[in-house]
Amino acid sequence: MTIFNFALIRSVRSLPNLILLLGLPAAVVVLPVGGWYGLPLGYHFYGILLLFCASKLVHMIMEDRKNKILTRIGVAPVTHFKYLSQNLLAFALLLVGQSAVVTCSAWLLRRSFWQSDSTLQHV
Repeated sequence: MTIFNFALIRSVRSLPNLILLLGLPAAVVVLPVGGWYGLPLGYHFYGILLLFCASKLVHMIMEDRKNKILTRIGVAPVTHFKYLSQNLLAFALLLVGQSAVVTCSAWLLRRSFWQSDSTLQHV
């Protein structure tokens, strides 16, 4: 199993992480309209949620350092660059998937990212 697969599995293994990565982004879409510059309020909260999720995912690399897994990586035939790049690629894939969940949720609710609040009322 590659480091990439292991990072993906480790990220979605626990139920709180799964809720944080998939459940909350879908829920912010249904927040009321009337935010800043006509965008629904949920998209503003989604930006904050995206940053929080990214910090939560990168925290796993910090746990690896605390548990001395990086010392084991130094002995293994895997470079530190390969370890870091595959972990970050897995985390980026999860965050892109999270953005896809938000986009699909907004599309299913027939909300638009690009229309202002006034044009939503006329449609």
